[in-house]
Amino acid sequence: MKRLRIAMIAALAGAVMITAGALSGCAKTETPPETEAAAAAAKTESAAAAETESAAAADTDKTAAQAQSTAAQETPDAEAEPAESNEKTYESKDCWKITYAPSMFELKEDKPGEVCFIYKGKCTGRHEVRISYHPGKLPTEVLYEKTADLPEERITRSEGWFGGTYPAWSYSRSISAGDDGISENLTGIEHNGGTLIVHVISGTEEDEDINMSVSDDISGLLDSLQFTKHEPQQEMAYKIGTYVREYKEEMEGKEQTFTDTIVLREDHTGTMSFQDDIDIIWSSWELIEWSGSNRYEYDVEGDNLLVNMNDGGEWAQFQRKQ
Repeated sequence: MKRLRIAMIAALAGAVMITAGALSGCAKTETPPETEAAAAAAKTESAAAAETESAAAADTDKTAAQAQSTAAQETPDAEAEPAESNEKTYESKDCWKITYAPSMFELKEDKPGEVCFIYKGKCTGRHEVRISYHPGKLPTEVLYEKTADLPEERITRSEGWFGGTYPAWSYSRSISAGDDGISENLTGIEHNGGTLIVHVISGTEEDEDINMSVSDDISGLLDSLQFTKHEPQQEMAYKIGTYVREYKEEMEGKEQTFTDTIVLREDHTGTMSFQDDIDIIWSSWELIEWSGSNRYEYDVEGDNLLVNMNDGGEWAQFQRKQ
C-alpha cells in the first residue's frame, strides 16, 4: 500500500510603489534704469500692489481651507471603502457559495452542474477553477472516474481537511504536467449525500512574479468557498468510536494487565493512549501522529480495529467499546 504524499505550496506576492518628484525653476529679468522720481513712484506702487495681492491670496487660502475641511467631513475616505465592494458572491443550489472579483475571474456555467471561474489576470498560461456537484456518489468514486485514463506515475494522492474546515474531510489527486504544460488538482469532498469536486487547472508561467500572483489570486478564490449547509459525512462514519486492547505482561515476577485505547472522532482527530496520550489524525488508511514522527497503517473490520504497530507487520487488534 502506497504512502500518502502531502504537498503544500505557499505563494508570496510583493508590491512595489514608485514615487515621482517634480522639479521647478525661476528666471530673473532686469529692467533698464529710470529716473529717481520714477523709480520711487514705481517702488511705492509695487509695494501697494504686493500688499493688495498678499491680502487677496490670504483670503483665497482661507476659503480653500474651509472648502477642503467641509469636503473632508462630507466625503468618505476612499480607502475606508470595504474591499468587498468590487466582489460578487455566487451561491449554488447545492449548498455552497464562493466570492470572486469579476475583474479577476470570468464566471461561466457552460456545463450542467458545473461552474467555471476563468482567470483574467496577467498570465500567459491557462488557469481555471471548475466546481461541480455529483449527487449520490462518493469522492473516491468520482475521482477514480476522472483520473482512470491517466498514467499512475502522474498522480499523487493525499487527504486532509478541505480548506482547514472541520469536519469536511477531502481526497485530492494532484496530476503532474503533461506535454501541454498543464497540471491539475482535483479535490473531492463528501457533501450532503454526494460529492463536490474542486478542479484547479494550471498552466505554466515562466515568470516567477506572475506565477506567485496567479497562485495568490486562485488561493484567495478557493479560501472563500463555504458550505451553506453541510451534513455529517457518512463514508467513514463506521470507523468512529473508541477501541480498546487488553494484554498481559510479566513485570518483576508478576503478571499485570495493561489497557491501550484508540479514539477516532468524527472530525478525523483522535487519541492513542498507550503509555502516554498521543494526539493523532486519521485518514482512510493511516493513523498519523500530530508531530508527524510516526504513521500506522490500519483497517476496521466490523467492531475490530487492526493496527500495524511497526514495519515488521505486527498487527494489534482493538475491540470497539460499546
